[in-house]
Amino acid sequence: MFTLSIFVFGPLSQQKGMVVTVDLCSCALPKIFDYLT
Repeated sequence: MFTLSIFVFGPLSQQKGMVVTVDLCSCALPKIFDYLT
């Protein structure tokens, strides 16, 4: 997911790609973990 996000968003805007990737890791993953537990 980490590499995929950079690969998809990188060509559009590397900075935005980085922000989206970090946002996925800092927001999406904890929510998924919280949902599972």
